[in-house]
Amino acid sequence: MMWHEPPKHTEPDHGQARMWSEPWQLGVRPSLPVVSVRVTVMRVSNVDTAQHTASCKVGVTLLWTDERLKGYDQFLLPGTLWGPELYLMNTVEVKREYEQFALVDPLKGVLKRVINYDAIIDCPMDLTTFPFDVTTVEVRFVTTSHWRTLDQSHHGSSPSTELYRLSTATRPHEGAALQTTFDDRINGFTILRKRLRLEGDSDASAGEPREATNLRAKVWLSRDTRFYVLKTFVPLYMLTAVAFLTLTTAIEEEGALGLRLDLSFTMLLATVALQVVLAHAVPKAKVFTTIDRIALVSVVFVCAIAVFSMVVQQMHDLHDYEWRDLHRVNVSGAIVMLVVYTGICVGVVRAATGYQSTFMSDLIKEEEEEEAYRDGIGWKTARPDLNMQGSDASAPTAADRISRRVAPTVAD
Repeated sequence: MMWHEPPKHTEPDHGQARMWSEPWQLGVRPSLPVVSVRVTVMRVSNVDTAQHTASCKVGVTLLWTDERLKGYDQFLLPGTLWGPELYLMNTVEVKREYEQFALVDPLKGVLKRVINYDAIIDCPMDLTTFPFDVTTVEVRFVTTSHWRTLDQSHHGSSPSTELYRLSTATRPHEGAALQTTFDDRINGFTILRKRLRLEGDSDASAGEPREATNLRAKVWLSRDTRFYVLKTFVPLYMLTAVAFLTLTTAIEEEGALGLRLDLSFTMLLATVALQVVLAHAVPKAKVFTTIDRIALVSVVFVCAIAVFSMVVQQMHDLHDYEWRDLHRVNVSGAIVMLVVYTGICVGVVRAATGYQSTFMSDLIKEEEEEEAYRDGIGWKTARPDLNMQGSDASAPTAADRISRRVAPTVAD
């Protein structure tokens, strides 16, 4: 028997019907073997903001039926037995471990394959709101009917002819489609949400084969901001606030202006020196981050103190104002600038933290819309022969199919 060949195409039973409620094949009764997939994220670590990478270990479990093995009672499976495989796309370095290839149901010929991927993956980050940003760790698998035999002696893909169809695990005995086996806090980050998404990659109309299928497992992480707040924002704010005290020093004595300017320049140098030290603790980003904004505002206000001191001195020299009145101007100016500086800093931080809330709200809304679509049009029209109550919903247009080419989603 040619074990290295894929199973013959068979009609799915009623238990597989829910798997075929995918938008790109509405109204189509499939004739390809269904491969159910479950993803287990076992580890996410070493999220490197500077290099935009993350280390992770992901296990992929594949379940499919091979009718040739119905009633198979041998201890060992044929070494050249065909099995599906997924290719990890967005990786810098990867090690594969083919952990398991077993016949889990001899009566039906159900096979199970487990492949573990220990990888360093590309992890693009938008650092505009750093350190209040949301980091997306995405593990992207792709298949053009990739396959590999049990003994790994033969492998390949079939980009022109689709050999099987992927489906996220939906039946109870298959387990959750996306699982994590670690705590919500990892390496200075906290998990906000996770999701598994199956996507068709071609522009084929309903019923036409797809050249590629993408399986995306995403984990959204929130950065622990306490380190950056205590090591950057607080020192910068305190240095700038102390700089305003130079405006409260006596101005009627000879050389008072020079003393104030000396103090202002000293605080300016201290602020710049702090930023140089902090540069080694924050990632080198091409974008203007929240820390950069706070640092720039601090430098501007320290310089403004020096300019304000010179203006007050000129008010006395040119217009002969009383020292007592000028002292009130100094104190009032210091208070006003400190209030303005504090307001700007609070506004910058609130804008950054507000982005995180907006991002998560949009993500939840998107998932709810997809869920409503799957529970509505997708399920009612995918298998009308199984829809006992009938449906008045019409099939979506081609534009709808393209815009909603998304398979079942799993999220916390």
